[in-house]
Amino acid sequence: MNKLVHIIEDDTTTLMVLKQYISKHGYQVNADYNGDGLDLEAPPPMLYLIDVNLKGKNGIDICKQIKELQPETPAIIISANKEVGAFISVCNANGFLPKPLDIDEVLATIDRFAHN
Repeated sequence: MNKLVHIIEDDTTTLMVLKQYISKHGYQVNADYNGDGLDLEAPPPMLYLIDVNLKGKNGIDICKQIKELQPETPAIIISANKEVGAFISVCNANGFLPKPLDIDEVLATIDRFAHN
């Protein structure tokens, strides 16, 4: 089973904390600073976690790209702007997690998709 989680985040502390915590729970993690490592031609991960406000980029636009090319791959939007949750349908995201992130809620969300 594919247990790779691809995280797109521009805050290096948040990115590293998520990577360490998620890895500790049995998942492989691609920690992608600002979406610079996104390769939509590679085999898709099990799930994407995508921050909305990236440096010079929009996570909603990245989510749209992902869902156009990999529609079956779950994408979860993360943002400190709680109103963004109302707009996840714009990019066909599968969910929304508000910042500050509850690390246990992040893991529960990943687990839920891993077992679907």
